Amino acid sequence: MNAAVTRPGEAGAAARPRDPFCFECSRPPRALRAIVAWQSLDDRDKRVRVSMTATSKPTVLARPPALLTRTPRSPGAPKSGVWLRQQRQARGWTVPEMRRRLRDAARTAGDTLPSNDCLSVMIRRWESDRSGVSERYRMHFCRVLQITIDEFGIVPIPAPSAPASQTGAQAQSGSRAAVDNSTLSAVDDRHHQALSLSRASIEEEIRMTAHESNDHAQQAERRDVGEATLEQLRAEVIRLSHEYMTGEPLPLFFEMRRVRDQMYTVIDRKLWPRDQTDLYFLLGCVNSLMACAAEGLGNPAAAEELARAGLAYALAIGHRPLAGQLRLSMAVVALWANQPLRCIEMASNGLDYLAEGANAAQLHLMHARGAARLGDASTANRAIDQANRIRERDYTDDLTEMGGEFGFSPPRSSVPSPTRSPSSSAPSSCTRLVLDRASTTASTAR
Repeated sequence: MNAAVTRPGEAGAAARPRDPFCFECSRPPRALRAIVAWQSLDDRDKRVRVSMTATSKPTVLARPPALLTRTPRSPGAPKSGVWLRQQRQARGWTVPEMRRRLRDAARTAGDTLPSNDCLSVMIRRWESDRSGVSERYRMHFCRVLQITIDEFGIVPIPAPSAPASQTGAQAQSGSRAAVDNSTLSAVDDRHHQALSLSRASIEEEIRMTAHESNDHAQQAERRDVGEATLEQLRAEVIRLSHEYMTGEPLPLFFEMRRVRDQMYTVIDRKLWPRDQTDLYFLLGCVNSLMACAAEGLGNPAAAEELARAGLAYALAIGHRPLAGQLRLSMAVVALWANQPLRCIEMASNGLDYLAEGANAAQLHLMHARGAARLGDASTANRAIDQANRIRERDYTDDLTEMGGEFGFSPPRSSVPSPTRSPSSSAPSSCTRLVLDRASTTASTAR
């Protein structure tokens, strides 16, 4: 029987299991003879294999072997991918920013990471839990997040907190200011670090900056709607504007709602800024048409709400003719609701957006009608004279070019109808004369 071989440092301790990472052992165990370290280069097709020989000493690890085992997550703790994404978002970092910080941490540790595109894909795969994070990248993440390896995946998510004395808007503004200050501080730190880099590091920073710009440009140039879709929606609005002049309000109202819902679907996609501006303009137009139809169907409250919705789109893109048209619709609603003061207010506000053209003339006429209801004949006559002068001038814009309701502009409800009368007492003889003159001017404007 062969005698047991006693290695240095193992005398009297034969029953103790041998530590494979003990430096007192004369040679490494067989399991460590073929340790292979893979170093990823920017070219993913190249690999460098470093094999230990039988005479080599065991690799000196930066931390004890216990780190090679995964730290168990506590019950209810998020997955490592969710945890990584929350850590990044809590710090206000984008994926390119996390990629840059990982590269800095790897450079500090003497490691070389794959290319920017490959590393971005890896980060997104880790954050979606489609693949696990290797020990190599865990160490880099710990350096970036300034945590220990034992805290990876379990450390709480940082969240900005406001003092107890701050409540409501103060707490919100305080936390927002803290985030802004931290973001600016991170940018300043990156700038100061760049000033102290070597020539090779500076070239790497320049390349990384160019890659980040390219990544953002690729997202910016994405477009999920084509010119044909926008042209089709515009043609639908023009058709509805013309059909409303002679069609029945109820079926046209449902058709307008269908077109509006199509625009809602398109506007949720990835759009260019000019596409979003065009869609906001068309949404303002279709809401204006729906307001006219709702008012014609005898629902002034819904008509005013629709007009206000269209006005929000017009003001968002700074389209003054459309804002004036929608104020005209609101003035019509106020007039037939027997609110002459509000009618005058809406007409005056509309003239602040639009001072020329057929719609401006109609705004002056609505001002005259409101003044006539109040018995102010002189103000009403001056407004009518002003409408006549404006009507004789040549004026056009992209709204009136659509024609139909927008080209003829006033809404049909602004012209007195024998089948409809406002809920007010009988007007005086002076008021009737002014209203007759305003009606004649409105009919001539058509």
